[in-house]
Amino acid sequence: MRKKVTKCVSSLLAISMACGVNGIGTSAVYADNADGAGLNFKDLQAIQNWALKDVAKMSMRGIVEGDDQGYFKPNMSVSQQEALVMVLRSLGLQAEVDSYNMANYQLDYRAVAEWAKPYVAVADKYRLLRIEEESRFMGSAAATREWIAQLLVRMIGKEDEITRYTALTSNFADKDRIDAWAEDYVKLAASDTYGLINGVPNKDGSYNFNPNQPVTRVQLAALLSRSDQYLPQTAGEQWSGQIASFNGDELTLQTKTGLKSFQLNARTMVFKNNERVEQADLRNQQSVVIMGSPVATYIEIQDSTTAATETINGTLIKNYPELNSLIVRVDDVDTTYTFSDQVAVRSSDGAFITLKDLTENDQIELSMLNGKVVSITRSLGAMAPSNSGTIYEIDLKNGQLTLLTENKIPQLYPISSLVSVVYPDQRKSGLNDLRKGMEIEVEVYDNLIETIKVKTIVEEGTVAQVSPDGSLLTFKTTDGGYKAYPIGDDVDIQLSGMTRASILDLDAGDKIVAQVKKGEITSIEVTNRTASDRTDDPFFDNYIEGTVDGLSADEEKLFIKTKDGLVSYKFDDSYELYINDVSKPSLSQIKRGMSAKVQLYNDKIFFLELDNRIEGTVLSIDPDRRLLRLATAFNEQKNYIIDEDYDVNIEDERRADLDDIRRNDYVRVEVDNENYVLEIDVRKEFDFKVDSVSTSSDKIRVEDEDGDESNLYLDSKVRLIVPGLTRADIEDIQEDDLLRVTYLGNDLKSIEVIPQVKGIITAINATKNEITVENFKGDSSTISFGRNDQILVNSKKYNSLSNLAVGDRVELQNKVDGEKTFNVMTKESGTFDYISNSNYLYLVKGLYNYKLADTVYVHKGNTALTLRSLYKNDKITFYTINDTIYEIEKTN
Repeated sequence: MRKKVTKCVSSLLAISMACGVNGIGTSAVYADNADGAGLNFKDLQAIQNWALKDVAKMSMRGIVEGDDQGYFKPNMSVSQQEALVMVLRSLGLQAEVDSYNMANYQLDYRAVAEWAKPYVAVADKYRLLRIEEESRFMGSAAATREWIAQLLVRMIGKEDEITRYTALTSNFADKDRIDAWAEDYVKLAASDTYGLINGVPNKDGSYNFNPNQPVTRVQLAALLSRSDQYLPQTAGEQWSGQIASFNGDELTLQTKTGLKSFQLNARTMVFKNNERVEQADLRNQQSVVIMGSPVATYIEIQDSTTAATETINGTLIKNYPELNSLIVRVDDVDTTYTFSDQVAVRSSDGAFITLKDLTENDQIELSMLNGKVVSITRSLGAMAPSNSGTIYEIDLKNGQLTLLTENKIPQLYPISSLVSVVYPDQRKSGLNDLRKGMEIEVEVYDNLIETIKVKTIVEEGTVAQVSPDGSLLTFKTTDGGYKAYPIGDDVDIQLSGMTRASILDLDAGDKIVAQVKKGEITSIEVTNRTASDRTDDPFFDNYIEGTVDGLSADEEKLFIKTKDGLVSYKFDDSYELYINDVSKPSLSQIKRGMSAKVQLYNDKIFFLELDNRIEGTVLSIDPDRRLLRLATAFNEQKNYIIDEDYDVNIEDERRADLDDIRRNDYVRVEVDNENYVLEIDVRKEFDFKVDSVSTSSDKIRVEDEDGDESNLYLDSKVRLIVPGLTRADIEDIQEDDLLRVTYLGNDLKSIEVIPQVKGIITAINATKNEITVENFKGDSSTISFGRNDQILVNSKKYNSLSNLAVGDRVELQNKVDGEKTFNVMTKESGTFDYISNSNYLYLVKGLYNYKLADTVYVHKGNTALTLRSLYKNDKITFYTINDTIYEIEKTN
């Protein structure tokens, strides 16, 4: 349907006629003259032949049009609003423009024609325009080369990459004339990587960019044609593939979806190497792009060479679709073959499949043309030897799963992009929760895993509490939550150094990997310690837990309820007693029901720790009515009344009150004999960075993210966790370590060293919000970038991935609240002088000295070095955070 044209000059170009035309006509593109061979545009001269293919291509797709008098106006400058029309059509957004409700237009862009407003609105929606940049946009103003460079970069979705060009120097002779806001856009658009826009040669061999020169219609048609390859889809219909047959009047094209036939006539234009050629230049097996159906009006030859085809049969060894290559074994010889983007891939029944459907050990047939693969046929898929077992490795990056079968033989399967994962607890996390050791069944079709049925769940976490009777385990998961599972009757506890460990041998703080089947824990592996970690404790083998049942009348014997029943023990002459962490109380303070931890020596109580405080998670709290509801670690829920004379203890909060307690807070409460709550200790976690360590006084000097300093004292009651160490002490803590510190009330409970990722950014996926970092050991990890994550650059905080670039050195810090901070290191360079005894690096004629991190990475290229490899006058590049060096690269 066409709207009535109300205000249009007859000679106005069709691109500007969007005010009155919804449809995109193409009938005016080709001639109606006798020979039917030329373009209908009367003003395209030989001087524009360099862009003839681009104009024809863009005309066929309805991106550009002539006026109703048959003129293209190739040298007329394009206005900014006209350029938007062409770009939106290239993106296939014309229909959205046509349906735009003008009643919604409230934008403040200047000098926008009435017909162009829906285009401007849609461009604003897709961030091609930015209202904060409105000073650079005026609808009727000429589109300059630097403004078009920015528009093209945004059109192809590469704006997130511009920061990597910031440090590069422009090669244009007139780079000083390029506006600052456009510099990085121009560098990317003119780069060898993308080649969207070229410079203009000077007589001396240099190139100008001419940033403020208006772009003409023929130039923009060529620029859009050049950008076409980077768009995920193109407006208008087009087909690509290999010519299967050609007899002069009819052409059959082999596409990925099958054969398609086209008719050719005098209007059919053929291009090769950007020049128009005769239809007779078409040959079988050529790779082409065709527009127009059933009559082909535009044909572009992408591979103009022809030769007899060759057939090769062999076994697929490796498949690299991203490299357009595969390795095939023929007669025990492995050979690499390359293929074009248009390669046709079929299964044995002739159906079209994708390159990713091919997998190792497939029997395949290659059709070769001049040494290049033009089609691939899978004659026999690799057979699946097993469909059940345990996961040995899950490689999400490469979409592969290694299944360990019953006879311990590993089988590698590629995973379908549409795979369905079914968990016994109905979780919907897909592949993300698959772990090594899970028992699974897989359904394999055409050698691809289509369905994964999980039989055994693998959970990882840190032990929080084991119920006194050993029937329930509560642990903290890796994401900070808590889970509790019943313990199976035949649970297998794997604690290195102990042949038959029981559930009661687990300690709070143990790192575990647990297998859960049918809702019960069937096996547990302790990963951060061995049984020998406590064998130096002479009382360990006589360690008992339970609840106090009472004292004998003479106070010489204590009765304790344990999982094995009621037991009683006398006190040793030199026993040590703690009640609620208070030492040396009187025996009269022992009450029935207190939790008890007892160590025996010669069958007498040598150490006794009692506690009448209850730990659990706050389900609800009503400060006005003084009501508290808790869920204990045993999943029991209970209501408590808070005494009028109560205390609330929260570390780093003065005068804490009930209003400071939140739902889901983990607390420890002390109750009196009538079950009234007297005191509430709230657990709180903090992140600190280590400034210094004093081993003599067991003191750790730390600072928080605001720079405030404090001291932590490591005594016997504070649990210290250092990854990779079974028995950590204060000597294992180093300067610059990141600590996760846990308090319960005002009691310091644990100090955990949090691994920090330091390395180089090797990839940024803006679509998936993922960053790949390779650490200084060469190991890579892909890290998600969340909505609340931050990027720290020179003490300034940002929350957009555009502030990171490939090649940046970063330090990743995981915060208590789950958020992440990517601290970008400062890049510096100079001439090495020496390193002082206090571990500071000095530069020749340097104004500053720099502290060296304990684990500074020194290298030259890919070769790792030591600090002793640096000599005076060596040229170095180094990377710092707060004037501390973490990486040094020797550059001479």
